[in-house]
Amino acid sequence: MMVRLTIDGNQIMVDGHLNVLDAARKLGIYIPTFCHQARLSDLGACRMCLVEVEGMGKLQTACTLAVNEGMVIYTDTPRVQKARSLMLEFLLINHPLECTVCDASGECTLQDLAFKFGSAETRFTGEKRVLRDHIISPLIDRNLNRCIQCKRCVRVCDEIQGVTALGMSYRGAATVVGPFMDKPLDCEYCSHCIWSCPVGAITSRAMKHKMRTWEMEKAEAICPYCSCGCTLLYNHRDNVVYRVTHADGRGGNMGSLCSKGYFGYDVINHPDRITAPMVRDADGTLRKTSWENALAVVALKMGQISKESGGKAVGGIASDRLTNEELFLFQKLMRVVFSSNNVDTPSGRWSRTVVPILEERLGVSAATNSLDELNYTDALLIVGCDITVANPISGLKIKHAIRQGGLVTEVNPGKTALSRLARRSLSVPIGKELTLVKGLIKVIFEEGLYDSEVVGGYGRLSDLEFSVKDKDFKSIARDTNCSEEDIIHTAREFAGAKKASIIFGEIAALQSGGGQIINALIDLLMLTGKLGQEGCGLYPIIAGTNFQGAVDMGASPDRLPGHVQVSSASERKRFETAFSGKIPKEKGMSAYEMMQAAAGGKLKALYLAGVNPMVTFPGGEDVEKALKKMEFLVVQELFLTETAQLADVVLPAGTMAERNGTLTNVERRVQRTRKAIGGVGQSMPDWRIFSELGVACGDEGMKYLNSAEVLDEIAETIPFYSGISHRILAENGLQWPFSKEDAREAYHEGYLGSRHLLADGVSKDNRSFAAVSDWKTHGADSKYPLTLVLGDLLFHSGSFTRYSESLNQLASEATLFMNPQTGMGLDVQDGSVVRAVSAQGEISVAVNYSEDIAPGVLFMPRHFENAPVSALMVSGPDGEAQTAVVHVQVVKA
Repeated sequence: MMVRLTIDGNQIMVDGHLNVLDAARKLGIYIPTFCHQARLSDLGACRMCLVEVEGMGKLQTACTLAVNEGMVIYTDTPRVQKARSLMLEFLLINHPLECTVCDASGECTLQDLAFKFGSAETRFTGEKRVLRDHIISPLIDRNLNRCIQCKRCVRVCDEIQGVTALGMSYRGAATVVGPFMDKPLDCEYCSHCIWSCPVGAITSRAMKHKMRTWEMEKAEAICPYCSCGCTLLYNHRDNVVYRVTHADGRGGNMGSLCSKGYFGYDVINHPDRITAPMVRDADGTLRKTSWENALAVVALKMGQISKESGGKAVGGIASDRLTNEELFLFQKLMRVVFSSNNVDTPSGRWSRTVVPILEERLGVSAATNSLDELNYTDALLIVGCDITVANPISGLKIKHAIRQGGLVTEVNPGKTALSRLARRSLSVPIGKELTLVKGLIKVIFEEGLYDSEVVGGYGRLSDLEFSVKDKDFKSIARDTNCSEEDIIHTAREFAGAKKASIIFGEIAALQSGGGQIINALIDLLMLTGKLGQEGCGLYPIIAGTNFQGAVDMGASPDRLPGHVQVSSASERKRFETAFSGKIPKEKGMSAYEMMQAAAGGKLKALYLAGVNPMVTFPGGEDVEKALKKMEFLVVQELFLTETAQLADVVLPAGTMAERNGTLTNVERRVQRTRKAIGGVGQSMPDWRIFSELGVACGDEGMKYLNSAEVLDEIAETIPFYSGISHRILAENGLQWPFSKEDAREAYHEGYLGSRHLLADGVSKDNRSFAAVSDWKTHGADSKYPLTLVLGDLLFHSGSFTRYSESLNQLASEATLFMNPQTGMGLDVQDGSVVRAVSAQGEISVAVNYSEDIAPGVLFMPRHFENAPVSALMVSGPDGEAQTAVVHVQVVKA
């Protein structure tokens, strides 16, 4: 319902659900506030937003006063000005006048409003209250004397992050903000409290006293740490990034960040960055050299091996942290210049497991829906994914949905940060997730919770029904460690919800037989009609920053850019014309196969861009031996990693803050990231290195002036990127498919791309059930009876974060998390050192008891030097390495 009101003589029609503050802002009328923040509940505590309303005797708080038809409001009368001045005088009674040493100076709301509305005089001349503080966190600084008790930090921690790490302690004049019982801060270090504080009472210790706010410039960029693709601001000066700040209201994250995005920027300034190219000389020492010489050596050796031994003897593996432009050029370099389809990323197993199933079953190659739709889901099923770690900001959207009444069911081998908020958290043994999903399908069939007219036209409906008949609910409940009631209620809620979606992650997809789980989840969506509608879809969640971009750009041994097969003669010819060069017709080797080929002497040259196989690849010592067998090894990196120390040539790359380009997040949103600083020393952006190397090899088609030119070529060769350019991405991210026609519409109507891939539902060609017959993906192993889950921590993802001093203060090494019940059964004590042994190898690591881990399950973070989990990863029955779930035994060290 719309209502008409008048504000300062201006008439306006607004939504009747708004408050006066929001209505005034629509007119561009400024009303000051302290306690108000758009994403938080209205409080009206600071009294700075007082306004005068005709017919109301007292001044009213604009942030809590709902608009009404015919309301007449005045925001700047003498009475209002006096009230604001009095409030400021009151707030400044105890607030220390230490702006010269406060890190918030220049961005302080109190400072700004004191200049605008305050007075040079005060009636309060007594001594200010002085409260002693102590350090409650290694990264977050608290100054109680500056606090004006607006409760923004308390509310943002509760209402957005859902953690409640902060609260109001004591009463009256003694009231302070802090953690419970003034204990050390136990939080997720999301930085929301720093962002929301209007006066500098809560600030970053990492930034303390390093630079004044007004002395820095800001550049909008995309966070390099996960596939959510959050927008942030690099604050920089003199080629140094001093801090990250929130881009309020921008991007899919709407300004929110996680610990890695906010505190992990110090990697950029790390003193161990490689500053110049290096070439190994005759005595085996890596020595600094010029770019011209380094590129000449790479061009000569890689070209020579490709010519003499064939393109199959050359391989390239690129990080999915690279931009779309860089990944596109990398595969072009390998295919056209070095005649090799041996192109992959460290996340290649996901693309070979998940993407083909999505294409075959749904006709898509990515998440079907937008992440924003998770905010308003009625029912959500999360399988094998700790979403708050893998995609923290998506986790915030789910928390918002829960607060709105959304019913969320987690299926994980332990508790997560969502567990205490979700409707139910089902601790299902790894390998039995398939049993649970089929149990849900069984409920839906037996209770008729599906539209027979709709799914009656789907193929293999009778096969699907038959596939769930041979188990009763009692045995399903026993196998899944769930109650029958939980299974039945989950199925009813999901089937009956208007908006229902499914999320699955690496634990589900990358375990042995994970493809069966994905197929069963798609069957569940099809059976309940939860595809092709707003709020109904499938979200495959992997942590890789630009994994979707890597798939789109063809960083794969069997696919060219645009998801087309290398084996397709017509598509190959189209790209050969565009690239002015030949492309091999046989598919190449995966990253894992390249390591095996290197060990066997078949792969002679390897180009690694942002990849550290010695830490992240399966095989441990075997990987090192394989790399040492290489005739020629090139490593393009930020740091002299374990792998870079073995290289014949090391090329210094740039960070996300040192490049222009685009990235594609998990919801297919293509976003532009902007350069904040120049490279460290002689380092260069990866796209430029690939370009100059291609030119050094004699291919003028690899010559580009900037990354925008590369994106233009991407748009020319990938149909669903055809309307995307740096120019059109200037303000917003766009979701593909986005054509040239869409681009014209975007200019005129603000069209931002395709929110849904299945807007018309599943195509007729794909309307068929998989009807998975098995009830489990893999069984127990008597020799290795424990299931080890390998994954990321909230504070660390990939080997990149190992170089963050701030994040290392939160977690600096790997430990083996296990349930106390498991530990007692093994006669292993908390904190003791044990040996974790798999069929591949073993490592020694300290035990960390945690009630969040299910009995019989272990968890260990990847990428830490003290416990290289790559030594435990084994080859699965499909020939791919098991990188997420491994069977192990634990013995005393």
